[in-house]
Amino acid sequence: MPDEDTSERIATEAATVAVIAEECIAAKASRETWRRRVMIALGMIGTRFPVLRSGRRPKFFADTDVRERLVELHRDVTIEAAVADCRTRFGADRTPSKSAVARFWRYLDGVQRER
Repeated sequence: MPDEDTSERIATEAATVAVIAEECIAAKASRETWRRRVMIALGMIGTRFPVLRSGRRPKFFADTDVRERLVELHRDVTIEAAVADCRTRFGADRTPSKSAVARFWRYLDGVQRER
């Protein structure tokens, strides 16, 4: 039986997916759009948790705009393209390194595998 924290996470994810379903049905969106929106939403939920095995989060974690952009770009562009996109949008000071993006995306892959 799931613990209370797990149950809350499942309920949050289910509610999020239900809202996306209603919006996609109303907009007559494609299945591809539906899947993409669900994966982005689940990625956003998953990024609230500690990312590194040590329980620490990347230096850019507090920068919500950067974090959300990296979730949006995950699996759509290369790491190099994601870094270039962040540098253009947010400037060099706010842009994470290629290795930081790679570690974050590995974490997102793990979050998506668990679902």
